[in-house]
Parts: sequence; C-alpha cells; structure tokens
Amino acid sequence: MKKRFLIFAGIIAGIIFTVTYLVNRDSFTHYTWIPTFHTNDKQPYGCFVFDSLISASWEKGYCHTYKGIEDLLEGNHSLSIDANEANFLIIAQNPWGMTDSTVLCLLRHAYEGGNTIIATGSFPRTLSDTLNIDTYYLSETSHNVCFCPPHAASDLSFPAGILNCYFAPDNPQKTGAPDNLYRISETDEKRALSIRYSIGQGNLILICNPLIFTNYSILNDSISPYIWQHLGYLADRPLIRTEHYTTALNHYDSRSALTVLMDNQVTQWALTVLLLMLLTIMIFNARRKQKPIPIIHPPKNMMLDFVHSVTDLYLQKNNNADIIIKRKLYLSEEIKRKHGIDLINENINEICGRLAQKTGHPPEYIRNSLAKLNAVTATTRLSDKNMMALAEIIRQLATESENSTQHRKETSARDK
Repeated sequence: MKKRFLIFAGIIAGIIFTVTYLVNRDSFTHYTWIPTFHTNDKQPYGCFVFDSLISASWEKGYCHTYKGIEDLLEGNHSLSIDANEANFLIIAQNPWGMTDSTVLCLLRHAYEGGNTIIATGSFPRTLSDTLNIDTYYLSETSHNVCFCPPHAASDLSFPAGILNCYFAPDNPQKTGAPDNLYRISETDEKRALSIRYSIGQGNLILICNPLIFTNYSILNDSISPYIWQHLGYLADRPLIRTEHYTTALNHYDSRSALTVLMDNQVTQWALTVLLLMLLTIMIFNARRKQKPIPIIHPPKNMMLDFVHSVTDLYLQKNNNADIIIKRKLYLSEEIKRKHGIDLINENINEICGRLAQKTGHPPEYIRNSLAKLNAVTATTRLSDKNMMALAEIIRQLATESENSTQHRKETSARDK
C-alpha cells in the first residue's frame, strides 16, 4: 500500500512539475539588479561577461584577483603577471578597504609609469583630499555623454540609472588644485564624469559611475564604446582587476542556495510543488498505523529437562562413588547451614551427640552412618545397590525425626 501511494504521488508531482515548466519556460526572465561587480555574477550588474570579454580581447594579458593593491605590489600573490609591470582596474560601489596606504601605493605606482582606473561612487577621503575632488548626485535620467578634447568620438546616449554621480566643477578658489588634472568625458551639461590625473609617467583615472563597468553596459552598444575608450589608457601593459574593495562581494557570496532557487521563477515553482508533495505525504502518513500486538509466552521451565540430562550423564559414566561424594558434600553444607555443625572438619565423636540432639536420631546410628560415608573415596567401586543404601542414609541424616520435631515444639511453647 505504501509503495503504491509513493508511486502515485511521484507521478502526480511529475505531471504538475512538467505542466508548470511548460507554462513558465517562455515567461519573462526576472533579473536581479543588484550591483555586485562579481566575476561569477551573470546578472546585469555583475561582471561575468565583462571579465570574459576583456580577458579574450586583452593582448598583454588579463587577470582577476581578490588581493589588495599592497599585496599585489609586494608580490604576495600567485598571478602569472608581475603586478609592478601591470595596470590596475578597480570597480566598487564603495571601496571600503581602500586605506591611506593603498592610495600611496597607487600614487607611487602611477609615478613609476603605471596606470589605474578607479570606478566607484564614493572615493576615499585621502584620495579626494589629495586631488581636491568632490562628487555630486546626478538625476537618474538618460544623458548624452561626450568626450573632451583631444579625444575624438561621437556623443553617446546613456539610459537612465547608469549615471548617478558627477565630479564637482572646477573651483579656481580651491587651494592646491592640481594643474595636471584633465577631464576625459562629460555630459551635455558640462558635468564631468571621468577625469585623468597625470602623475609622473603614469595616470590615475577616476570614474564616478561604476555601473558602466558591468555586464549590462559592456553588452549595450551605446555604452561599450565609452568603456573601451577609457580602457585604452591601460592597453600598454597587462591588466589586473581586483575585487578586494568590492563591498557587494560579501552580499553576493552570502546568498544561500535557497535564495538562488527563489530568484528563478521556474525553480521557484518546482520547489513549491516539491514542498507541497512532501506536506501531502506527511499528512497521509501522520496517522498511527495499527499493528497486531504479538502474544508473548512466558519462558518454558527447563529445569526438569536439565535434571534428566544430568542423571543420564551420571548413568552413562556409572561412577557411583562420585555421586555419593557430591551428595555427602551437599549434606555437609545443609547441616552446617541449619545446625552449625561441620561434618568435614570436626571430629565424628564430638559431633554425634550434638547432631543427635538436632535431628533426633540415635548417636550410634549417626556415628555408623558417617563412618560408612567417610569410607567412600574417589577410587571406591560401588554397586548400584550399595549406592542406593548410602543415598538412603544421607536422606535419613538430612531429615529430622518426628520425635525431635515434637520435642522442639514443646520446648518452644514452654519457653513462651
């Protein structure tokens, strides 16, 4: 019955799952628009496609890592590229791990001829103070983007949601403003979107909209030219992209398997059907199954069979002397327990009187009986008739006479 029910439940579950899949396979795919910039994230704001295209097209070599800038420049990595002879690409919503030492390493690397692109919506204070830059929020609408001279490129149209920030306009009254800070791109309203800071023999390129460097943007024909134009500054060396400063990385890695299943509508329906079938099976199997209670018989008394087996054994051995010796030992233990008289270790002449008082038998009878029993040893050969006579003597010694019993009762009554 149980097997048939499970087969029936499996068939029903398969039918429901197949119908659900056929209904939902052509439905609209739901994407997760969460910026992760993760190299394994295939969602629009991940970087799986981005890293794949850059890796396939970068002639000098492209590597992805989770190491920080300090570890890369110190050689604490297992990459096939020498970080001191490479350019860096940092994409992060908020570079939480970019410290003062990180900024100093980037500036030193640029001074020695390296180039770095930092695409983030919030720059570290050390970098902002050093370069005297600020960012403002930009309205989330579509914008036309153009490149500043000497870059020659046609205007690009960015969809809404990609551009969220812009660099503050140049302030002549701001002290310490660097002279080697140049605009690369700006909106049609002259709001800077990317700037280049020339340091020594290299460049530090800052972009305040990291969503440009994602799967969605690299596949968008109106945005991808913007990406390749900026990556052209890094084409002279191998390129290393590090995710060490990506805050959304922890969010992406912390997603459970259940969250991944619930993100897709088809797997969500399949999981729901499975849970419903399990609930149905639990409901139908929750009732207690009635089983007959077996009759437990008491253990059979095998003592009589045991006695028969022992007697048969002694009969086959035909050792009558051993039987009498064992019965004499048993008689000694019984008299010692009842009357406190040791038949083995005490003198026969001394115990005959006491045993006569206890059992009521004459002292001479007791003396002659014990003498006959003590005469039997392990080497004595006894006939069956003699054995039965000695066994009767043992029985008589173990049994109190009626006179002794009556005398004991009268003595007890008189004492009371």
